[in-house]
Amino acid sequence: MPPKKTKDHEIDDKGDVRLNPLWVPLSEFSGRDLDNSPEGAKWQYAVTEDGEISLGSEDVASLIPGHQLDRLLAGVRTKQPGLTADDLSGGLENMGHPTIAAHFDQVTGRTTSNPEGRVSGELYRIGGVSTLNDKSGRFMAEKVRGKPQTEDLERWLSGIPVTTNFMPLWSGRDAWRWAEEEDVVSVDLYPDPRDPFGAQEGALVQDMTRSQARGPWMLMEQAAGPVNWRGVNHPKPRGLNRLWSLQAVARGADAVCYFQWRQSRQGAEKFHSGMVGHAGEHGRTHQEVVQLGADLARLGPHAAGGTVGADIAVLHDWHAWWAADQEARPSARVDHADVLRAWHRALWRGGLTTDFAHPEDDLTRYKVVVVPQLYALTDAAVDNLLAHVRGGTTLVCGFLTGVADQDDRIRPGGMDARLRELFGIRTLHEWWPLDDDESADCDGFRGTLWSEEIEPDGTASDTIPYKGGELDGLPAVLRKGSAWYLSTLPEPDALRDLLARVAADAGAHPVLDALPADVEAVRRGDLLFLLHHGRDPVTVDVPGTHRELLTDAVVTDRVTLGRYGVAVLRDPEPAS
Repeated sequence: MPPKKTKDHEIDDKGDVRLNPLWVPLSEFSGRDLDNSPEGAKWQYAVTEDGEISLGSEDVASLIPGHQLDRLLAGVRTKQPGLTADDLSGGLENMGHPTIAAHFDQVTGRTTSNPEGRVSGELYRIGGVSTLNDKSGRFMAEKVRGKPQTEDLERWLSGIPVTTNFMPLWSGRDAWRWAEEEDVVSVDLYPDPRDPFGAQEGALVQDMTRSQARGPWMLMEQAAGPVNWRGVNHPKPRGLNRLWSLQAVARGADAVCYFQWRQSRQGAEKFHSGMVGHAGEHGRTHQEVVQLGADLARLGPHAAGGTVGADIAVLHDWHAWWAADQEARPSARVDHADVLRAWHRALWRGGLTTDFAHPEDDLTRYKVVVVPQLYALTDAAVDNLLAHVRGGTTLVCGFLTGVADQDDRIRPGGMDARLRELFGIRTLHEWWPLDDDESADCDGFRGTLWSEEIEPDGTASDTIPYKGGELDGLPAVLRKGSAWYLSTLPEPDALRDLLARVAADAGAHPVLDALPADVEAVRRGDLLFLLHHGRDPVTVDVPGTHRELLTDAVVTDRVTLGRYGVAVLRDPEPAS
């Protein structure tokens, strides 16, 4: 396509586009030439209509030292004695992308009068590093290229699967909306091997990605060993890479991939692990990847396409997150993502498998709906929650939920009136956020992070009061029918126990009862995954006889798991 504009000084007296004074085809331009460019150098490039790549510059002074320009001026003055430095500069500078896309006609010897290009951009040399800007240049302007319409994109991409790798629990984009436009939902997942909550963080991201995909999903990126961007980059202990990869399969992944194939020997990511590390094919990291490949080959025919059953939905909405993260709020200590993690961790520790859902989704298939915190709720979302509670669903809400509407306008009374009635709250008098060193004693547990001065309306069937302090005797937790409200964040064990109690009352139970510490159990289709996140051997009671797919062994009533061990069980095939 032609450029948006060709400037007058870029055209010679015959009407042809001038050739850039530093014009060079990429085939004659080496990486060494780029590395040797001075600090601040600015190159432009253009891909011509026939696919050739050429370089040049509209800022010649950034590439040619002053003493060389002086020598050039002296040489030209031998034929043009009156030429000034400004005259020379005017003839060399500001020759943009059209002059780089131009080329000589082999018959006439003239340059093209209207060069066309496919794409164009710039290369800057800053701090000894070359930076590419691929959105620059007159061949890239929307005025030239136009804005593709939805029907054009659908036609061009017909038959081509679309995905983008989400960043886990990132506030920057509404992943519910993005996922609706994707054929495959994928994510990057890099828990710190030293993080004691690494497995739970993985489970949260996997549950959320599966829910966005509404089925199988893709683990696009993970590290086979250490990354290179933390302050201290720890390797994965033996067995952890396999364990976390199979955890993703257990929670719905149909593809498990890595960044990167071979660990780079040079460049920015030479200390970021790869499937083949610096130790080569005999290195431990690569050997574990090979073992994982064999495991996936065994599991694929049985697991691919299988669904993960969940009786509990955790509600999450990016718009509520954005609204809650503004400045000038009651407590900067309250972080939406941290509260979400705390509630999901409590459910995970209780052995309860969860989906995530948008607050306006159909929640009919769930026995329990959990709302850790949704500061802003639309009227449609509030009505949706009320309708499901009336239909028999158990609802558990955390503090700072339903405070504002979709325009971040505070609801009268500090909480939506329909929710106050649902929970048995007459008046929410004040929010009482807690400092770092503060907690709120309650009957049977301690509350953290937050508390509220609530006056009940007398309709709640069950309450747990605050004990002592300004809120003594007021409800920390209210239950009205199948609707629960927590005005504080119980300490981890208390939150786990409370949610387990609520789930059991609603008929939502762990996959297996009485699991040993550090063992996770997940059902995917007709497979039972047992994942051991500890180092010491444990025995798991699993009534009945099953075939273990990773070893092809038959096990009865119990399974022993070693360090970071995994077992995948299914009922044996009936005898023929």
